[in-house]
Amino acid sequence: DGSYIRHTGNITMKDDHEVTAYFVSEGSSQKYIVASVSDENAGSIVGATGTGLVAAGTPISVGYTANPGYTFNGWYVNGALDGVGSTWTGTADDHKVIVAKFTRNSYAVTIASNDESVGTVAGATSGTYEHGTVLTLVPNTASSKIHFREWRDEGGLSLGSNVPFNVTVEAA
Repeated sequence: DGSYIRHTGNITMKDDHEVTAYFVSEGSSQKYIVASVSDENAGSIVGATGTGLVAAGTPISVGYTANPGYTFNGWYVNGALDGVGSTWTGTADDHKVIVAKFTRNSYAVTIASNDESVGTVAGATSGTYEHGTVLTLVPNTASSKIHFREWRDEGGLSLGSNVPFNVTVEAA
């Protein structure tokens, strides 16, 4: 029905499949239209119409959904920026590779001690980290008479007392 989506690059086949290379002559009345995303973890193509091997002049419409932690950067057609709206529309006047490009969001993370005179945090430091980054934190006491009690969030809620403590940076 022409509504399937082709991915460029590498794919993993987990079962028996057939892969076919399509060729059309220059000036052919058929155009090959591919819609894909720059990173499959970042988002997906939705509502694609007019993709696949289609007749010249076929209307094309492609939308996207961004996954949490990613921001849509624009539609790139044959490598050039060609729109930033939620849907890209056009006509199959030539072969087209339409790519929805995304970037991974970054978040400011503050890592602190409630009293640095008795203990600090080793491992990761305060800074800006990309979505999905795992930070490993280890309490470091200033004396053998000081004992680590627990990790807390910015609201004072206990996060537990695991050592080391892994924090995954994610969208709220």
